[in-house]
Amino acid sequence: MPILAAHSFVNLSVLINSVSAFLSFSLLASSVYIFNDIIDLDDDRRHPQKKNRPIAGGYLSIDVAVLILIVCFSCSLLLAFNLSYIFLIICICYILLNILYSNFIKKIIILDIVLLTTFYMIRLACGFTINSVEFSIWLTGFFFFLFFSLGTLKRYIDLIKYDNLKSVRGYYNKDSEILKNLGFSSGLMGTIILILYSLNEKIETLYNSPNILLLLSLIYIYWIARIWLLANREIIDSDPVKFALKDKVSYIVIITALIIVFFATYI
Repeated sequence: MPILAAHSFVNLSVLINSVSAFLSFSLLASSVYIFNDIIDLDDDRRHPQKKNRPIAGGYLSIDVAVLILIVCFSCSLLLAFNLSYIFLIICICYILLNILYSNFIKKIIILDIVLLTTFYMIRLACGFTINSVEFSIWLTGFFFFLFFSLGTLKRYIDLIKYDNLKSVRGYYNKDSEILKNLGFSSGLMGTIILILYSLNEKIETLYNSPNILLLLSLIYIYWIARIWLLANREIIDSDPVKFALKDKVSYIVIITALIIVFFATYI
């Protein structure tokens, strides 16, 4: 995202670095997910949905899972080492924070959502550091509120879907309204940042017609409101990010956003 926002994606070396970092972090995240599934094995087996995961469901043995974890982890650090020391340090910090999350923080209300948001923000930070792209407070602020909204939405979905459970990771059924208000308002904050960014005079060096970017706020507010409405109707029954990856409307929104950025840049 940082190289797209900075219009640096036309540089081949920058693009190669970004793809390499993307692969490295994907492998790292995969190893962390496997680690978490091993740690949470007993809890997952009692969970109505998570009991069908490969390890919890018995489709994948722990020995094979550990082997896959080691391969993913090793390949990730090897790629990270070849890219830069700073990127390697960020990856190590990501691992340590995940261990902290898995063992202590995941059942501490609100703080768990903050840390989940931090995991995504670390990914964004990698996009800046790997290519020495100038830090953007606008991009960082927008994605912070977006990811906090989606993290809150995930907890909200768990509560309304499994209302037969007394609590889900420290949250009780009566907390659902508070989470809904908190998450949706956080999502709306992203709209404000998009509007302020579009009116910022400094972006005139990147866009010929920056005011056209105001249209991004309209399609974004449509998307975030729709996601929360579908969750409230219990149509989204899993991770909202996974839902978005399979949602045709989300792809239409992305394509429309790219068209708006194109016109803002060249017209």
